[in-house]
Order: sequence, then C-alpha cells, then structure tokens
Amino acid sequence: MKNKTWISFADVLDVCQKIKRDGWRFLVQKFHIAGIKRTRSTWSHIKAAPIHWQDIPAVRERRNRLITGMKDIEFPEYIYRKYLKGKKHLKVLSPGCGTGSIEMRLAQYPCFSSIEAFDLSEPRILNAIQTAQKRKIQNLNFHVNNIYQFDFGVLQYDLILFNGFLHHIRDVEKILVQVRESLKLDGMLVIHEYVGPNRFQWPRNQIKTVCELLDQIPEDYRKIWKSERIKKRQYRPGLIRMVLSDPSEAVESENILPVLNRYFKPVEIKGLGGNLLHPLFKDIAHNFIDTDIDESKRILDLMFAAEDDYLQKNRSDFVFGLFGKN
Repeated sequence: MKNKTWISFADVLDVCQKIKRDGWRFLVQKFHIAGIKRTRSTWSHIKAAPIHWQDIPAVRERRNRLITGMKDIEFPEYIYRKYLKGKKHLKVLSPGCGTGSIEMRLAQYPCFSSIEAFDLSEPRILNAIQTAQKRKIQNLNFHVNNIYQFDFGVLQYDLILFNGFLHHIRDVEKILVQVRESLKLDGMLVIHEYVGPNRFQWPRNQIKTVCELLDQIPEDYRKIWKSERIKKRQYRPGLIRMVLSDPSEAVESENILPVLNRYFKPVEIKGLGGNLLHPLFKDIAHNFIDTDIDESKRILDLMFAAEDDYLQKNRSDFVFGLFGKN
C-alpha cells in the first residue's frame, strides 16, 4: 500500500517554505481560488526561478544526448532530420505550449505550413505572440484555450506534440482518444513527459537514494534558492500543498504509458531518467548553472552516474516518445 496520507510533514514543510519565499499572500490567494483557476495562477509567470533540474545546462545536454545522441541537438531538430525532412505542408498541434519556445524552433523547418499552439495561461500566450511577431514567424498561431474544451476534430493534424503537458491532464485516456482521432492516418504523436508516480509520490527506496546522494553534495551547493538554509533532506511533496498550488500536477501521470500503448503504435521510446535528479536538485538547481566550475562538474558527473546505475533496475520517470496510429 502506498504511503499517501493527506496531512504530512511534507505538507507542513512545503507550505512553510512557500510562505517564506512568496509571503502569506500566496496562501490566502490559493485558498480563495478554485480548481482550474489555481492551475492558471500557478502558471501565470513568464520566467520561473531556476530551481528545477531541467534548469541546469548539463542536465539539458544529458537529456539531448539521451534523445538525439548529441548534447547540442534538441528533439525538434532530431524529429525533423529523422522523420520529416523532405515532407511538405504538415500541420502541427501543440497543447500546453507555455511561452512557445519549442514551437518557434519547429516553425523554422520548411515542412511545417501550420503550427497551432495553445495554453491556459494568458500571460504566457501574450509573451509567445509578441516573441513570434518580433521574429516575424508566419506559420505559427498561438491562442488561449482549455484542453477540455478544445475541438480536436478528425484527421486534422500530421503531428501532435505534448511537451511537459500531458502529465497535467486528468482523464488522460479520454483526451488521448481524441488525439488519436485528430491525427491523420500517417500522423505522429510526440511526447516529452513525466510518466512517473502520480503527484510525485515516489517510492521509499527512490527517496532514500536521493537523500543518500544529497549527503554527498557539499553544503555550498545545497543552499536553497533565495535562502541561506541548507537542503538536508528530500521528501515526497505534500499532497495538500500540491493540490493547493496546482491540482493538475502529475494528476494521472502513471496512466500515460499504459494508455498510449493501448491506442497508439510505439515508434521509439527513450528513457530520460529524472528519478533521482528531479527530486535531488529541487530548490538547489541554481547552484549548478555555471558548469564550467570544476567542483560543480565533479558533483554533476557523480549524480549522473548514480542515476544511470539506478535506471539499470528501475523504469524511467521521464520519457521521450514517438507514436503512430494503430
């Protein structure tokens, strides 16, 4: 039986840290905002604090290498080179696009005549529109929308992309059935996603390994963002804190791969890890932004090796995948 008590030490710790960083106003606002509005408020920022594992340049290079085989080649270019080069007039859909950085990279390739991207966050979409206009991108359309109200249509798209958004969807099977229907017969679904335990309720052995690795990191590299406090342990996120902040976070992440395998044909699936690095670097990632420092590189190499070893016996929490219609 999984340990998922609703009131836990992690809840208390999470809320206290958030109040310390953002003030009491954060907590008061969240209690007065319901459901999808809490999700929208959580993702209303344009530029987030560098407190997550993917903010570390060496981590991004590692993930590129796991997907494309090269640290400087990101997955949009990999998809274009391997599957789409030479094709024309392709239509793309990207739900949950955020500020649209990936979509703008896709727009540079000649095979895409139309890229439609939407997000729940109006500030992020406005930022994406302004950036696209400055770059004079013509084949890209951003708009505010809610995926539960979006009309996917039938046989509409050559490619549908979920980049860190699919794990925010409840009733993921219902949405993916609509996605399948909206893909053309030779269409492709691309995911770059968290598929680990729901609500980040990692198993005890995973948390134990993370804490053991944390003890190996010097204190100077464990300073918590905007604080003089030292990160000493990592816990499962408190469920109350998660629902209070963003009810959509990893709401059905465990179901993603089983549902995909039921309705789609896997073309390629690559594990990206994150089992250890994701919780390990939470709130301390900013200490590793400058990877030219020898000590920083030494620590990162040690942590990467530990995750590689862990993944020999455990399924990856993050994956990159391409799927066709059955």
